Amino acid sequence: MFSLIFEMLRFANLSRTAALRPHFLRMSSRSFVLPARHPVVDSLKAADQDKVAIRHVPSGNTYTYGDMLHDVGYWRTKLQEITAAATPEASGGHRIAIMGENSYQFAVAFYASLTLPGTLAVPLCTNHTSAEIQYQLDNSQASLIITPERFANKVEQFHNADRQVLTFEAIQPADKTAKAAPAGAARVHEFREDATYEGAGYMLYTSGTSGNPKGVVTPLETFMAQAKALSAAWKINENTNFLHTLPLHHVHGVLIALTLPVLARARVEFLFPFSPAAVLDRLATPPSVLPPINTYTAVPTIYSRLVNYIDEHLPEEKHAAVQEGFSRLQLAMCGSAALPDPLRQSWDRVTNGQVSLLERYGMTETGITLSQPLAPLSSRRPGTVGHPVPSVVARIVDPDSKEVLFDSSNAAAYKFNKEVSGDLVLGGPTVFKEYWHKPEATRDTFLPDTGNGERWFVTGDVASVNPEDHSIKILGRASMDIIKSGGEKLSALEIEREILAVPHVAETAVVGLPSREWGEQATAIVVLKSSASPEYRQNFDYQYLKTQLREKLSGYKIPREVLVLDTPIPRNQMGKVNKKSLVKTLFPDRIKAKI
Repeated sequence: MFSLIFEMLRFANLSRTAALRPHFLRMSSRSFVLPARHPVVDSLKAADQDKVAIRHVPSGNTYTYGDMLHDVGYWRTKLQEITAAATPEASGGHRIAIMGENSYQFAVAFYASLTLPGTLAVPLCTNHTSAEIQYQLDNSQASLIITPERFANKVEQFHNADRQVLTFEAIQPADKTAKAAPAGAARVHEFREDATYEGAGYMLYTSGTSGNPKGVVTPLETFMAQAKALSAAWKINENTNFLHTLPLHHVHGVLIALTLPVLARARVEFLFPFSPAAVLDRLATPPSVLPPINTYTAVPTIYSRLVNYIDEHLPEEKHAAVQEGFSRLQLAMCGSAALPDPLRQSWDRVTNGQVSLLERYGMTETGITLSQPLAPLSSRRPGTVGHPVPSVVARIVDPDSKEVLFDSSNAAAYKFNKEVSGDLVLGGPTVFKEYWHKPEATRDTFLPDTGNGERWFVTGDVASVNPEDHSIKILGRASMDIIKSGGEKLSALEIEREILAVPHVAETAVVGLPSREWGEQATAIVVLKSSASPEYRQNFDYQYLKTQLREKLSGYKIPREVLVLDTPIPRNQMGKVNKKSLVKTLFPDRIKAKI
């Protein structure tokens, strides 16, 4: 059956797949069965059915909670029919890969997958190479790929005897959407106890910045625990209007900016791909025209582009309206990478201090687990990521002795009068289940079971705790950002923060290179701003950087070598630098020689 369907799609022009709908995809009823007491379905059902749930900013299209409830039911029925024609993998259940940019259709397909028993949704990145996509599809053993028509050519090559490829438009033609229903038509859904969703969840792949990407299995109940913790920490409610500019193959996009507002019966506005002008235009839109945006989340790279656009390109006549927009923005969060102090200060300057950035910390494996407080702003200690969100317990553990140096559930027992660093370990209901088909990697990333049933996830990050308020600072990845030089452990992130404060520095990455004398040698890779003069560029060398840093860093922390690039440092979509890949590209001879 699957092979026949694909051949119909493949040998016809894929732009016409909407006309090539397999027989079993036709459906006349507008009544669908949905599971009773499913957290997402319950939220859709309890919402005002006429309230806008999702708005697509570029097109202006809007979709209500009633639309979503109908279309999730439709998609659940279709996906059941499609996967029923395939043989489940030996590991049980199905993996449904979803590729597409931020859209209502992607959200519906994702949530419908979460209503199916034994099914994992697997969001894919539209910008990944064919090799990266192939790896994730093969590793996840996805039996179905669904995508909009515009990306069909990108995934057509991955069809095989065990994997079907279908477009959004083929699965739900325009005349079958909630929008196509006659005015006043009743939408009757049956919510049944026997419509099980046991074993449902989703799987995201790690960024691969510290090794090969791993499939992180997050069961539905864990996903909901993550959402509950963050909604409480950030007071997400039905009045939230979230501007969404992040990709949906990442926890920031699928959990924070989409699922939190949906569960709160709030509003999401998709604006993708990111554009500084478009974001500022939407923020500046008067409340008399559209409900104001009051919540936003992004990565440092995006905030940097917003600051640069305001400084260099924003028309003078728009400044007042943009400042009005900032005054309505109640929460602006920054994560995925460290927030440099110069960028924090620049953001406060261009926003007139109306909405300071809230830093938080998380991982694909845990969702967001640490966050600075909403208020008061004075309690947000710069350079830290705050405290554990509700239900999460954070520990700082000595990497050698395994002694617990700090436990957030018993912070009063902290016995040190200075910052102490160690491995960051997390516990609580927000921690993932396993790495897909990697039992050894799963076992190795948790502390040994002591028999009490507690699971302690070793994040791979090194962190310190402030003795005054017990806020936590991330020092970096143990495998990449902790440089062991001359018997000292250096935090690359600490060094990077100070380098970014040097005049005309736009970007930096500090890496450790093999050294006979030091073991590892801290080396700074730097990109200068376009404002830097030719003379400044010529004089920017090791001695100059050393002079700039010696009042801020101890001598042993100052990089011993500097490389200035003429092009930006490569980053992934979330603004992260793969330092292992960067070192191999820029210093291949040093790595090969191990000197």
